[in-house]
Amino acid sequence: MEYGYCTGFATIPLWEINKSLVKEISNAGYDFVEFPLMSLIELSEDDFNEILNLVKKLNLKCTSTCNFFPEQVKLQKPEFDETQFVSYLDKAFKRAVALDSDKIIFGSAAARKRDEKKTSKENAKQQIIKLLKDYIGPKAAQNNIHILIEPMSYSAGNVINTILEADEIVKQTNHPNVKLMIDLLHMQNNNEAVETILEVLEDVEHIHVSDLERGLPSERMNPFLLKAFKLLRKNGYNNTVSYETVSGSLKEMTQALNLLKTQIL
Repeated sequence: MEYGYCTGFATIPLWEINKSLVKEISNAGYDFVEFPLMSLIELSEDDFNEILNLVKKLNLKCTSTCNFFPEQVKLQKPEFDETQFVSYLDKAFKRAVALDSDKIIFGSAAARKRDEKKTSKENAKQQIIKLLKDYIGPKAAQNNIHILIEPMSYSAGNVINTILEADEIVKQTNHPNVKLMIDLLHMQNNNEAVETILEVLEDVEHIHVSDLERGLPSERMNPFLLKAFKLLRKNGYNNTVSYETVSGSLKEMTQALNLLKTQIL
Protein backbone atom coordinates (compact mmCIF):
# COMPACT_ATOMS: atom_id res chain seq x y z
CA MET A 1 0.00 0.00 0.00
CA GLU A 2 1.25 3.48 -0.89
CA TYR A 3 -0.14 6.71 0.55
CA GLY A 4 -0.05 10.01 -1.29
CA TYR A 5 -1.13 13.62 -1.08
CA CYS A 6 -2.52 15.66 -4.00
CA THR A 7 -1.27 19.20 -4.33
CA GLY A 8 -4.05 20.65 -6.51
CA PHE A 9 -6.62 21.78 -3.93
CA ALA A 10 -3.93 22.44 -1.30
CA THR A 11 -2.36 25.43 -3.07
CA ILE A 12 -3.36 29.06 -3.57
CA PRO A 13 -3.93 29.63 -6.41
CA LEU A 14 -5.34 26.20 -7.18
CA TRP A 15 -3.21 23.77 -9.20
CA GLU A 16 0.03 25.63 -8.53
CA ILE A 17 3.22 23.56 -8.30
CA ASN A 18 4.42 24.55 -4.84
CA LYS A 19 7.81 23.30 -3.72
CA SER A 20 7.21 24.14 -0.06
CA LEU A 21 4.11 21.93 -0.06
CA VAL A 22 6.09 19.09 -1.63
CA LYS A 23 8.57 19.30 1.24
CA GLU A 24 5.71 19.25 3.78
CA ILE A 25 4.25 16.14 2.12
CA SER A 26 7.61 14.43 2.48
CA ASN A 27 8.08 15.57 6.08
CA ALA A 28 4.62 14.27 6.98
CA GLY A 29 5.66 10.78 5.86
CA TYR A 30 3.70 10.24 2.64
CA ASP A 31 5.05 7.85 0.02
CA PHE A 32 4.21 9.96 -3.01
CA VAL A 33 3.09 13.38 -4.16
CA GLU A 34 0.27 13.61 -6.69
CA PHE A 35 0.70 16.61 -8.99
CA PRO A 36 -1.86 18.06 -11.43
CA LEU A 37 -0.39 16.94 -14.75
CA MET A 38 -1.88 19.90 -16.62
CA SER A 39 0.14 22.24 -14.36
CA LEU A 40 3.37 20.32 -14.85
CA ILE A 41 3.03 20.72 -18.59
CA GLU A 42 2.95 24.50 -18.21
CA LEU A 43 6.36 24.54 -16.51
CA SER A 44 9.50 25.43 -18.41
CA GLU A 45 12.11 22.71 -18.78
CA ASP A 46 14.23 24.34 -16.09
CA ASP A 47 11.32 24.61 -13.63
CA PHE A 48 10.23 21.05 -14.33
CA ASN A 49 13.76 19.79 -13.77
CA GLU A 50 13.76 21.60 -10.42
CA ILE A 51 10.69 19.59 -9.41
CA LEU A 52 12.30 16.36 -10.60
CA ASN A 53 15.42 17.08 -8.58
CA LEU A 54 13.38 18.04 -5.52
CA VAL A 55 11.32 14.84 -5.39
CA LYS A 56 14.45 12.79 -5.99
CA LYS A 57 16.25 14.58 -3.16
CA LEU A 58 13.30 13.98 -0.84
CA ASN A 59 13.05 10.33 -1.92
CA LEU A 60 9.41 11.04 -2.74
CA LYS A 61 7.63 9.06 -5.44
CA CYS A 62 5.23 10.48 -8.03
CA THR A 63 3.22 7.30 -8.42
CA SER A 64 0.15 9.03 -9.84
CA THR A 65 -0.77 12.33 -11.41
CA CYS A 66 -4.23 13.86 -11.73
CA ASN A 67 -5.93 16.64 -13.74
CA PHE A 68 -4.97 15.04 -17.05
CA PHE A 69 -6.41 17.66 -19.42
CA PRO A 70 -6.92 21.40 -18.94
CA GLU A 71 -10.21 23.05 -19.87
CA GLN A 72 -8.86 24.45 -23.14
CA VAL A 73 -8.19 20.97 -24.56
CA LYS A 74 -11.75 20.19 -25.57
CA LEU A 75 -12.54 16.48 -25.86
CA GLN A 76 -16.08 16.69 -27.25
CA LYS A 77 -17.10 17.44 -30.80
CA PRO A 78 -17.37 19.83 -32.55
CA GLU A 79 -14.73 21.67 -30.48
CA PHE A 80 -12.35 18.68 -30.45
CA ASP A 81 -9.11 19.53 -32.27
CA GLU A 82 -7.12 16.41 -33.10
CA THR A 83 -3.85 18.25 -33.72
CA GLN A 84 -4.06 20.10 -30.41
CA PHE A 85 -5.09 16.92 -28.60
CA VAL A 86 -2.26 14.76 -29.96
CA SER A 87 0.31 17.46 -29.26
CA TYR A 88 -0.89 17.81 -25.69
CA LEU A 89 -0.98 14.04 -25.21
CA ASP A 90 2.68 13.75 -26.26
CA LYS A 91 3.71 16.42 -23.75
CA ALA A 92 1.63 14.86 -20.97
CA PHE A 93 3.10 11.39 -21.34
CA LYS A 94 6.62 12.74 -21.68
CA ARG A 95 6.38 14.47 -18.32
CA ALA A 96 4.55 11.59 -16.64
CA VAL A 97 7.32 9.24 -17.76
CA ALA A 98 9.98 11.65 -16.50
CA LEU A 99 8.29 11.55 -13.09
CA ASP A 100 8.20 7.75 -13.23
CA SER A 101 4.43 7.85 -12.74
CA ASP A 102 2.51 4.61 -13.07
CA LYS A 103 -0.95 6.18 -13.22
CA ILE A 104 -2.68 9.17 -14.77
CA ILE A 105 -6.10 10.02 -13.37
CA PHE A 106 -8.54 11.06 -16.07
CA GLY A 107 -11.18 13.26 -14.49
CA SER A 108 -10.86 16.56 -16.34
CA ALA A 109 -14.55 17.41 -16.13
CA ALA A 110 -14.14 20.76 -17.91
CA ALA A 111 -12.28 19.18 -20.82
CA ARG A 112 -14.75 16.33 -21.30
CA LYS A 113 -17.81 18.54 -20.74
CA ARG A 114 -20.62 18.27 -23.28
CA ASP A 115 -23.03 20.89 -24.56
CA GLU A 116 -26.26 19.47 -23.18
CA LYS A 117 -28.31 21.15 -25.92
CA LYS A 118 -26.31 19.49 -28.68
CA THR A 119 -24.82 16.27 -27.34
CA SER A 120 -26.48 13.46 -25.43
CA LYS A 121 -24.73 11.95 -22.46
CA GLU A 122 -24.38 8.62 -24.27
CA ASN A 123 -22.79 10.22 -27.34
CA ALA A 124 -20.39 12.13 -25.11
CA LYS A 125 -19.40 8.89 -23.40
CA GLN A 126 -18.81 7.21 -26.74
CA GLN A 127 -16.52 10.07 -27.75
CA ILE A 128 -14.45 9.51 -24.60
CA ILE A 129 -14.33 5.77 -25.31
CA LYS A 130 -13.13 6.45 -28.86
CA LEU A 131 -10.33 8.69 -27.59
CA LEU A 132 -9.34 6.03 -25.07
CA LYS A 133 -9.31 3.28 -27.70
CA ASP A 134 -7.67 5.19 -30.54
CA TYR A 135 -5.22 7.46 -28.77
CA ILE A 136 -4.92 7.39 -24.99
CA GLY A 137 -4.90 3.64 -24.34
CA PRO A 138 -2.23 2.81 -26.96
CA LYS A 139 -0.10 5.74 -25.80
CA ALA A 140 -0.43 4.57 -22.21
CA ALA A 141 0.60 1.03 -23.18
CA GLN A 142 3.69 2.34 -24.98
CA ASN A 143 4.73 4.12 -21.79
CA ASN A 144 3.68 1.43 -19.27
CA ILE A 145 1.17 3.77 -17.60
CA HIS A 146 -2.41 3.09 -16.54
CA ILE A 147 -5.14 5.63 -17.26
CA LEU A 148 -7.69 5.70 -14.46
CA ILE A 149 -11.18 6.95 -15.27
CA GLU A 150 -12.50 9.25 -12.58
CA PRO A 151 -16.25 9.76 -12.15
CA MET A 152 -17.13 13.32 -11.20
CA SER A 153 -20.14 14.31 -9.11
CA TYR A 154 -23.21 15.70 -10.86
CA SER A 155 -22.29 19.17 -9.66
CA ALA A 156 -18.79 18.91 -11.17
CA GLY A 157 -19.35 17.28 -14.57
CA ASN A 158 -21.98 16.10 -17.02
CA VAL A 159 -20.50 13.08 -18.81
CA ILE A 160 -19.22 10.44 -16.35
CA ASN A 161 -20.72 10.89 -12.90
CA THR A 162 -21.03 7.65 -10.93
CA ILE A 163 -18.58 4.85 -10.29
CA LEU A 164 -20.87 2.47 -12.19
CA GLU A 165 -20.84 4.78 -15.22
CA ALA A 166 -17.06 5.08 -15.04
CA ASP A 167 -16.63 1.32 -14.82
CA GLU A 168 -18.85 0.90 -17.86
CA ILE A 169 -16.43 3.17 -19.73
CA VAL A 170 -13.59 0.90 -18.62
CA LYS A 171 -15.49 -2.20 -19.72
CA GLN A 172 -16.45 -0.78 -23.13
CA THR A 173 -12.94 0.51 -23.78
CA ASN A 174 -11.60 -2.96 -22.98
CA HIS A 175 -7.96 -1.92 -22.87
CA PRO A 176 -5.51 -3.35 -20.30
CA ASN A 177 -4.11 0.11 -19.57
CA VAL A 178 -7.48 1.74 -18.90
CA LYS A 179 -8.81 1.16 -15.39
CA LEU A 180 -10.85 2.90 -12.70
CA MET A 181 -10.33 5.14 -9.71
CA ILE A 182 -12.78 6.21 -7.03
CA ASP A 183 -13.09 9.61 -5.42
CA LEU A 184 -14.95 9.11 -2.16
CA LEU A 185 -15.97 12.79 -2.02
CA HIS A 186 -17.73 12.56 -5.40
CA MET A 187 -19.51 9.44 -4.20
CA GLN A 188 -20.71 11.29 -1.11
CA ASN A 189 -21.88 14.27 -3.14
CA ASN A 190 -23.83 11.95 -5.44
CA ASN A 191 -25.37 10.00 -2.54
CA GLU A 192 -24.00 6.79 -4.05
CA ALA A 193 -24.28 3.75 -1.82
CA VAL A 194 -20.88 2.79 -0.45
CA GLU A 195 -21.64 -0.87 -1.23
CA THR A 196 -21.51 0.01 -4.94
CA ILE A 197 -17.73 -0.13 -4.62
CA LEU A 198 -17.98 -3.93 -4.50
CA GLU A 199 -19.45 -3.97 -8.01
CA VAL A 200 -16.38 -2.26 -9.50
CA LEU A 201 -13.56 -3.13 -7.11
CA GLU A 202 -11.80 -5.48 -9.52
CA ASP A 203 -11.05 -2.49 -11.78
CA VAL A 204 -10.09 0.03 -9.07
CA GLU A 205 -6.42 1.01 -8.94
CA HIS A 206 -6.52 4.24 -6.95
CA ILE A 207 -8.69 6.06 -4.41
CA HIS A 208 -9.03 9.75 -3.56
CA VAL A 209 -10.01 10.57 0.00
CA SER A 210 -11.56 13.75 1.32
CA ASP A 211 -14.04 14.83 3.94
CA LEU A 212 -16.96 16.96 2.84
CA GLU A 213 -16.02 20.35 1.38
CA ARG A 214 -12.54 18.94 0.62
CA GLY A 215 -11.64 18.91 4.30
CA LEU A 216 -8.61 16.99 5.54
CA PRO A 217 -9.74 14.40 8.12
CA SER A 218 -6.89 14.67 10.59
CA GLU A 219 -8.76 13.69 13.78
CA ARG A 220 -11.67 11.53 12.65
CA MET A 221 -13.35 10.28 9.51
CA ASN A 222 -17.02 10.72 8.75
CA PRO A 223 -19.32 7.65 8.71
CA PHE A 224 -19.22 7.28 4.91
CA LEU A 225 -15.41 7.16 4.85
CA LEU A 226 -15.31 4.75 7.78
CA LYS A 227 -17.76 2.44 6.04
CA ALA A 228 -15.87 2.66 2.74
CA PHE A 229 -12.53 1.77 4.31
CA LYS A 230 -14.05 -1.08 6.29
CA LEU A 231 -15.38 -2.49 3.03
CA LEU A 232 -12.06 -1.97 1.23
CA ARG A 233 -10.10 -3.58 4.05
CA LYS A 234 -12.44 -6.56 4.22
CA ASN A 235 -12.19 -7.13 0.47
CA GLY A 236 -8.42 -6.92 0.22
CA TYR A 237 -7.84 -3.57 -1.46
CA ASN A 238 -4.07 -3.10 -1.58
CA ASN A 239 -3.44 -0.39 -4.15
CA THR A 240 -2.70 3.33 -3.87
CA VAL A 241 -4.71 5.92 -1.98
CA SER A 242 -4.23 9.68 -1.68
CA TYR A 243 -5.77 12.65 0.04
CA GLU A 244 -7.21 15.26 -2.32
CA THR A 245 -8.02 18.04 0.11
CA VAL A 246 -7.34 21.61 1.07
CA SER A 247 -4.05 22.27 2.79
CA GLY A 248 -3.31 21.45 6.41
CA SER A 249 -0.49 22.07 8.83
CA LEU A 250 2.36 19.59 9.01
CA LYS A 251 0.83 18.22 12.21
CA GLU A 252 -2.59 17.80 10.56
CA MET A 253 -1.09 16.15 7.47
CA THR A 254 0.84 13.71 9.66
CA GLN A 255 -2.22 12.93 11.79
CA ALA A 256 -4.32 12.43 8.65
CA LEU A 257 -1.80 9.92 7.29
CA ASN A 258 -1.77 7.97 10.54
CA LEU A 259 -5.57 7.99 10.61
CA LEU A 260 -5.70 6.69 7.05
CA LYS A 261 -3.34 3.87 7.84
CA THR A 262 -5.40 2.75 10.82
CA GLN A 263 -8.48 2.51 8.60
CA ILE A 264 -7.03 0.66 5.62
CA LEU A 265 -4.47 -1.68 7.16
